[in-house]
Amino acid sequence: MTVNPLPVASIAGSGFVCPGDDATVTVTITTGATPFTVVLSDGTTVNNYTSGDPITVNPTVTTTYTITSVTDNNGCTVAAPHADLTGSATIEIKTVPEIAVQPVSLTVCEDDVATFVTDAGGTTNPQYRWFTDTGSGMTIMPGETAATLSVTAASAMNGYRYQVEISGDCPVPVLSDIVTLTVNEKPEIVVQPADVTLCSGEDATFTVDAGVTTNPVYQWYVNTGSGWTPATGARYQGANTATLTVVSTLEMMSGYQYRVRVSGTCTPYVESDPVTLTVTRQAEIVQHPVSLILCEDETATFTVDAGVTRQAEIVQHPVSLILCEDETATFTVDAGLTTNPSYQWERSLDGGTTWAPIPGETTSAYTIAAVASADNNTAYRAIVSSSCGSSVTSLPAFLTVNELPEIVDQPDDVIICEYLIADFIVDAGVTTGATYRWQRSTDGGSTWNNLTETSTYFGVSTMNLKVNGTNRVMSGDMFRVIVSGTCTPPDTSS
Repeated sequence: MTVNPLPVASIAGSGFVCPGDDATVTVTITTGATPFTVVLSDGTTVNNYTSGDPITVNPTVTTTYTITSVTDNNGCTVAAPHADLTGSATIEIKTVPEIAVQPVSLTVCEDDVATFVTDAGGTTNPQYRWFTDTGSGMTIMPGETAATLSVTAASAMNGYRYQVEISGDCPVPVLSDIVTLTVNEKPEIVVQPADVTLCSGEDATFTVDAGVTTNPVYQWYVNTGSGWTPATGARYQGANTATLTVVSTLEMMSGYQYRVRVSGTCTPYVESDPVTLTVTRQAEIVQHPVSLILCEDETATFTVDAGVTRQAEIVQHPVSLILCEDETATFTVDAGLTTNPSYQWERSLDGGTTWAPIPGETTSAYTIAAVASADNNTAYRAIVSSSCGSSVTSLPAFLTVNELPEIVDQPDDVIICEYLIADFIVDAGVTTGATYRWQRSTDGGSTWNNLTETSTYFGVSTMNLKVNGTNRVMSGDMFRVIVSGTCTPPDTSS
């Protein structure tokens, strides 16, 4: 009898390849009759194998190979697991180029640094090439070979596009999304306002050009001799635009200085050069020379009076008011230096469409001693006249009347069966901004405590209080509500 030994084999090898590339492992067989049939753990079968010959494998993912079985020329087979089959061979797979984090479009201000960021994920030995499109297609940016691209934004770069190519040990390179750089312009003044000289009563106009400032915001300032303050009031129109109009200039305003501050999406703001308003008096004659009849040798004197008569003007318009019932409303108008001003107040009941004079209201102020609900949404204006014969009408001022807290329908007593829900409802009428606070008394109304929202009491801050799960112990409890609002005092129910 002849007894043949089982084959004794060991596998070895390693590699680091791209997916699908060839790699080799080696099986060393020290016992058994050659040639052999070798089966690996991934199913690879090699017939007529000679110990030590390379075996070609093509893994697509990192794979560790072991020997599944070896059969020698005598037909003796050893199969795993078995002490005579040892070793392993690991072939690692490189990661093909990939983009785990795409760059994103950026919006920055002039001179700021814009940084585009990408992430090549697990790409083996990643390499980066950045491209830019300035309007003629994508071109390589020399020296830009990092995962991040930083550029200092200039106005001319607005709308530039960027893209990165990522390559590695394995094919194929990949391209990122195309992203855009938006550059916001810093505040600038390309045309300064200019000095203005005109006659009193005329309108002065100052204009500035903020160029390509992104989202320009304007604020005009005036210096009347005591420092710079924002230009506000009816005298100044367009104080938050590129053009400031000084309405009906006065001689006393001669020498006033103006400048504008331009701000925008970016910082810092810029201020214009100060400019000067010069106001001269209009020519007028209030007393003409008179004819004379004299004797020989008497002195003849002719005189003229240039006067200081001024046309009608309004330097401060009445302002809108929001008041509570019964409060006093006072509307005032300032006629400035109007010569011998006279006034006539008017009222509108339809939002300013039609107007009617208010009898007897002929001073610079109109007062309503106690406003009522009926005065809500009425409008008021004044007509200012001058002895020169001119007149001007103020801007309208609107009156809003908020209603005092009131209760027009008291909550009612409730008689119910045990465990049912008790409803208490109050009607606060036209109370402006009505709020509710329900209270409970367990001692016949001597003391009252605010209720909080619970499973028993809900709606404690509404017009409808619900008492859930009533029981005999609660019989005789008293409830009331305090109605408050925009105005005071609050009203308490019975």
